[in-house]
Parts: sequence; structure tokens; C-alpha cells
Amino acid sequence: MDPDCLFDVTEICHADDFFRQEHRDIFEAVESLSVRLLPIDILTVTEQLQSTGKLDKIGPEYVAALATDVPQASNAADYARIVADKAMQRRMIQASEEIARLAYQPDGSVDMALDEAEKRIFDLVQRGNSKTYRGIGAILPEVYDDLSTLSAKLNDPKFAGNRLSGIPSGFTMLDDLLSGLHDSDFIMIAARPGMGKTALMLNIAVNVAAGKTRYPVAVFNLEMSAAQLVKRIVSSETGISGHKMLSGDLERNDWTLIKNMVKEFRDVPLYIDDSSDVSISSIRAKCRKLKLEKDIRLIVIDYLQLLSSGVKTDNRVNEVGEISRALKLMAKELNVPVIVGSQLSRKVEGRDNKRPQLSDLRESGSIEQDADIVMFIYRDSVYHKNEDSRFKDVAELLIEKHRHGATGKVNLLFDGEHFKFKNLDPRPEPADFKK
Repeated sequence: MDPDCLFDVTEICHADDFFRQEHRDIFEAVESLSVRLLPIDILTVTEQLQSTGKLDKIGPEYVAALATDVPQASNAADYARIVADKAMQRRMIQASEEIARLAYQPDGSVDMALDEAEKRIFDLVQRGNSKTYRGIGAILPEVYDDLSTLSAKLNDPKFAGNRLSGIPSGFTMLDDLLSGLHDSDFIMIAARPGMGKTALMLNIAVNVAAGKTRYPVAVFNLEMSAAQLVKRIVSSETGISGHKMLSGDLERNDWTLIKNMVKEFRDVPLYIDDSSDVSISSIRAKCRKLKLEKDIRLIVIDYLQLLSSGVKTDNRVNEVGEISRALKLMAKELNVPVIVGSQLSRKVEGRDNKRPQLSDLRESGSIEQDADIVMFIYRDSVYHKNEDSRFKDVAELLIEKHRHGATGKVNLLFDGEHFKFKNLDPRPEPADFKK
């Protein structure tokens, strides 16, 4: 009756919102015709249904009857809302029954049941709160308010010395390049083993949580226990060597430093999760909870290749792609920066110039597509043991992708004994560092 009304309808409801299967099939046929810019009428719809083998079950008479029984096309959007509302009510009933079934299982895990219940409720909320487009006139006032806030921040004593629009990472040159860590950004830190990937992410997490503003941070480490991570933090913050922390061979002065740190960090909003559940759905559920309870402002995950999509598949490349997209969607959903570590492929080792490139991201090219920022860690001393001693502790942070700004290189000092990266004072660079 009015093919143009389909654009309004598809913003409100979808094929799976219809209760009867024949209505789902008819709606899918109409959408298929619309995508191909073909006319939509009784003849073309029945032909489309015939081509997919669904017409015999529905019957051409029924398709014709639908077109004649509709009062008027101008009310299509209102009818679509009725369909969507009834579909939501059915899903609520189904979710309630499934949650009740989980609760009645005598030998089931309570934690797993709660997580599944939360996921089902959250999925319903997400369906009900689907966002649509907005005109620029409605968005401009938000931009104006955001710029006003940033401008006022420059004159706020609380933020003295911080002229960044995002969250400071604690590394001056990196913050200058990125203007801080921004909400909804998916940030990938990739490196070959032994370059200090975990140390850098942990340093950033501590800098954000224990800095002047004390932003709450969630850390998910899939490789180490919470105790091992905290020992690294103690080592980097107190200057006690990692070997001493591992062996327990501590002197009286070391104990004094540790006690002082315990007092200083007692209220630091840094939350560490070392659960063995490595599914992206579980991490997303935990982050939603931490966002509600602690208002976390940064999420750190170490590292991507240890994550599971939760779906059985023989194609790891596709699975990593799904995980990468899920991480970006989580950053947007929670409106916080998400920093994720990633391994690099072995082909780096086969090149003369071993500085990583975007093509070295392991297992999935979709990581490069989904990430807002991709940075690599490179330490020349790992490959050239006899280089000038002045540069043996220099680490290069190569920002190879920056969706919102410039790319570039940041030099940091790496203190491997204490698992700590530090800001680097200006110093000359060897020729190959400039490549």
C-alpha cells in the first residue's frame, strides 16, 4: 500500500517480533525486496516467497488478504509498536520461565544461574532501549556543554597541570599525543612476549586509580592470579625488586615501604578479577555490575588471545573477530575506555626490522578494524644485546592507529626489575630509533 512506510517500521520492529511464522516469512520477503530496491506489492511478495519455498505453506490468498484487511498505511508505525511491545512481553515471559527453571535446578551453580539471569534481563533491556538516529540540532547542545566542561576544567585547581580531554594515563608524552584515554575507545596494546605488555597495562591502571582524580579501574588478568599482580604493583610502587617479592627475602626497610604502601593504597579504587572464566560474556556482565556499583572509568584486560567467545567454533580467526567486536561494543555500552593486550604473530621475528606493524596483529585483521587506538611496544635491547648502554632501557611505544588523531612514537624508560615504565627525560636517539 505504501512501500515508504517500511523505513519507519523497520526502526521499530523486526521479523522475529512476529508471533506467527508466516508473518515472519512475509516480513522478511518485504525487507528483501526493499534492500534490492524492487517494488513491493502482492505479486512481487508472492514471487519472493515462491523463490524461497515458503509460499506453498502460507498461500497466495493469505498474502492478498493481508493487503486488503489493513485499515490504512498511515498507521503503520503504530501497528509496528504493537507488534514490538507484544514481542517484548513474550520475551519477558520466556525469560522469567527460563530463570525459574535455572533456580529450580538442584545441582546447578548459583553463580552461573545468576549470571545467566542477569544476561537475559540485560538483553531484554537492550532490546527495549534500542537507540535511533538524531538530528545534528539535537546533538550540538551536548557538544557545546562538553566543550564548556573541558574549558572550565582548565581553570579548576583540582585538575592543575592536566589540560587533557580524556583520562590521564600517567605517561606525559603518550597523553600529549592521545590527549588522554577517552570514553568508549577500544585501545589495543600489542607486543611480542617479554616486551612488558602486562607491566604497561598495569602501570596505566595504577596511574589512573591512584592518581589525583582516583578514577575507579577494573583489571581482568587471565594469566596471573590477583596476588601475583598485586606483588608486581608493590614492586613497581615501592622499588623493591621483583626477585625479592618472589623469594620473600625482604629487609627491614622493605617492610617499612610495604606498610606505607598498604596505608596509601587502602582506598585506591582498583578492582582486580582473576577468575578462570574467560568468556567475553562473563567479563561483560562483571563490567556492567562494576559500572553500576563502582562507576568504573577504565577497563583493562590482559590479554585478548586468552578470551573465549563462548561459542564452539573450529575457526579461531572468526572467534577472535567476534571477541574484538564485542569488546568495542562493551566500550560503547559502558562509555569507558577499554584497554586490551594482544600477542603478535611470529612473523615479526623473521624480519630485519622487528618493529611491529598493524599486519602483525595475531589471528584477526578485525582487531585493526575495531580498535580505535593500536599501539605496539618495542624494545631494541631485546634483539640487540650489545647496543649502546645508554639506550638499553628505552622502550618505544608505537601508535600505529589513532582513529581520532595523529599517530606517532613515544619513548619510555623500562625498569624490568620493578615491572615499571617511566616517563623519559629528553635524550638523544640512536639512528635506528628514528626509523
